[in-house]
Amino acid sequence: MSGQNSVIGYQSILDYLYSKYYQNFSGYSSVTSSHWRQDGWQQVNRQDGEYFEHGIGFGSYEKRNVLNRLKVLPRTLLLTHLFQKYSCPDHLIQSGLDLVRRNQWVLSFDSVKQILSLGLISKVLNSSVSDVEEIRLKSIDCACIIGDGYGFFSGLVKHFKPDIQTICVNLGRTLLFDVLSMGKTFPDETPILLLNGNDSASEYNLIFIEAENCELLKTLRINLFVNIASMQEMNPPVIEKYFDYMRASSAKLRYFYCCNRLSKHLPDGTLVEFMQYPWKKEDIVLIDEICPWYQKYPISTPPFWQAFDGVIQHRLIKF
Repeated sequence: MSGQNSVIGYQSILDYLYSKYYQNFSGYSSVTSSHWRQDGWQQVNRQDGEYFEHGIGFGSYEKRNVLNRLKVLPRTLLLTHLFQKYSCPDHLIQSGLDLVRRNQWVLSFDSVKQILSLGLISKVLNSSVSDVEEIRLKSIDCACIIGDGYGFFSGLVKHFKPDIQTICVNLGRTLLFDVLSMGKTFPDETPILLLNGNDSASEYNLIFIEAENCELLKTLRINLFVNIASMQEMNPPVIEKYFDYMRASSAKLRYFYCCNRLSKHLPDGTLVEFMQYPWKKEDIVLIDEICPWYQKYPISTPPFWQAFDGVIQHRLIKF
């Protein structure tokens, strides 16, 4: 565990991550799978203190301009239909659309799938609430999103429930993208990049943690953990570590929503299997099914729907 002092404020965090993972990058860490060494990549440039990013493999977000909006219009109509099909609460949809606008993106499946996931989580965790329009994350005061490309789910949770403490965990090179997005969405927030387990995080509502320092999670009191489409790109020993840290949380209520491929081969031949994650029979299963909205995605040309390369399962458990 690092003995460095934690870093506070968006600009300081960006400068720290850029220096460590781009300017002075010394090689991939042990938590970086062959997927991130070979297939996924991140490119970041800095000019006059401003950062410009481009990445592949952790989200598809296109800039909001007239040309892109016209180009993706058929796709946008299909995405809007998904909200109706799965009865997503209007106030949550509006939160998601506002985040898309603040980041100057066009609406994408990556955003919609996360909005639908949060809607389902909220509904299940507050099943006693009869009016779907009043569903909130009432029992959750700290949420941790692991592998949140571009920080969209983290921003969505915080927009949906402003007083919640939100923790974003990602590989250091990708975490910079999360910080940039959250800075656009919540510019008045004062975030911390946690580097030391002895530093107090309780006074900060927005916390960033490098996956290289993921052991810091066991020092935090977290109610809800979320992982969407990134455990499938981790080596099994790393997945096991995350489960250990999640189970170590001192929170009375601890939930984990996991949405990932049932089976995936990484470039080096490693097989990652959803059903082989370190689940326990004592875990209380609240959702366990093939994710209905995450088997195909809309495109703007015929046949308008494209299947994903593999079946995707989602599961919500109470530890």
